[in-house]
Amino acid sequence: MPSAQAAGGLRQRQLGQWRQGFEELLRKVARLGCRGQRLAARLRPTRQDLFVLKPRHSVFYQTPLPTLLDALEAKRLILTGIAADSCVLSSATEAHVRGYALWVPGNAVASLTPQRTSRALAYIRESLGGETADA
Repeated sequence: MPSAQAAGGLRQRQLGQWRQGFEELLRKVARLGCRGQRLAARLRPTRQDLFVLKPRHSVFYQTPLPTLLDALEAKRLILTGIAADSCVLSSATEAHVRGYALWVPGNAVASLTPQRTSRALAYIRESLGGETADA
């Protein structure tokens, strides 16, 4: 089954690349010397992977993701990413409201501080009923 990946809109906005597609954006951050080079290389999607560019914090906000998840008949989402206490948490909250089961692997998210990550993961567990065990 293909995976669905969401590329960060905040990074896209910072780069001013709103007219580029995902592949072009990925090439830009994967270039030699870019801080995101190693991560971009590891996350490069394959031909069968699906992706969604997100313009704001939640991957559901003004994206085609709900339609895509419906078409895939998804029941459970695995959320990972940077800004566990912002983007990941916003996406997890919307996923919960939409009835999806959640797994947010604790070792696959990050925030500005470990404390912020811990608080976000605790909220996901306690308030959203999500799993947060490491991958």
